[in-house]
Amino acid sequence: MELVTDAADAGRLALAIAGAPVVGFDCEFLSQDRLIPQLCLLQLCYEDASGPQVALVDALAVDVRPLALALQEHPLPVAHAPRQDLQLLAARFQISMPRVFDPQTAAAFLGLGDQVGYSRLVAELLGVELTKDSQWTDWAARPLSAAQLRYACSDVLHLLPLHRELVSRLGPRLGWVAAECQRLAEVARAAAEVREEDAWEDVAGSGGLTPRATSAVMALAAWRLATARLLDKPLGHVLTDKVLVELARRPPRDVSALRRRCESATGRDRAEELFAALQDSERRPAPARGHKGQPSRRAEAWVPGLLLIVDSVAARERIAPRLLATRAEVESLARAFDEGGAAGAAGHPAMLGWRRELLGDLCAGWMAGELAIVTSGSGVELVDGGDVVRVEPRAGRPGRAG
Repeated sequence: MELVTDAADAGRLALAIAGAPVVGFDCEFLSQDRLIPQLCLLQLCYEDASGPQVALVDALAVDVRPLALALQEHPLPVAHAPRQDLQLLAARFQISMPRVFDPQTAAAFLGLGDQVGYSRLVAELLGVELTKDSQWTDWAARPLSAAQLRYACSDVLHLLPLHRELVSRLGPRLGWVAAECQRLAEVARAAAEVREEDAWEDVAGSGGLTPRATSAVMALAAWRLATARLLDKPLGHVLTDKVLVELARRPPRDVSALRRRCESATGRDRAEELFAALQDSERRPAPARGHKGQPSRRAEAWVPGLLLIVDSVAARERIAPRLLATRAEVESLARAFDEGGAAGAAGHPAMLGWRRELLGDLCAGWMAGELAIVTSGSGVELVDGGDVVRVEPRAGRPGRAG
């Protein structure tokens, strides 16, 4: 194990990992009271002519940007459950890793568990028991303790053998994993690059508002994100979703009234700015777009059947149901098909790539009335004109619809 604390060693390490066929990585960071977590330690593992190597890079002592760029360009970076790490690296260094391999995702495609932890996966597949004695620790403290260094080392030491074992088991499903990992990387990058004008779309509780209130939500959410970035504070420390929506629904008459309704110190301290954002929204035309209204009764009625198909296909394939479609994705698929038919649903995630092969065509056929769902104690049958076209065993799991 090597602890890297100077720029020359970091540069040499960037060249070393660029030449390695596979490189594993992990990040330790401090996120408390920050919008973008502070990167404290970057752990790397790779193999060279002399065997496996582990390097721990002190991100408080050296600029890790060259290493982050080397990871972005690498053909096969490996990281366990890396969404937070990818989002942090995207926010700090504006990079993306669409070729990342996530062992947690791979395990879900092999029936080893949904969102399985690194320690459990290493124990189950490699027979190595890991300790988590420094999982909750202050990674910004210096010097790092021996226990912290051991923990940081163990977090990447087994990534490459874990990758080899999982790939040997995946077979043709390796392509499915690659597609899902690419999607994970895209989601992480998008989360790190939310535009101020789009920040309102993630505000909880803002559905069903009037156009005028929606306009206020858009203005307040843009102000909140800009302020959070300026102060490097979490969004909720600036203004909670609940307060934001209530201010939009019932605008205060003046700055003093607004200040009394703010729970956060930041909101109270910047009440004039916040009130100005509200007034600005009132002077603008009400937006033509907004959160959609309620789905039709037909779309709502389709959801239980679609969930049953998802569960059944997942049981047959021995993969986590959420990898096929979450409930929210099922609801959006039903709505898209209801409003635009097969053409309207064509761009939905369930109708693309490997998901369409396993799930999408079945769901579309059922919603179009071309297939019927027949349930029994032994499983689920999808019937086409009296002929069974697919049997989906439920493996003892109760369905979510009858």
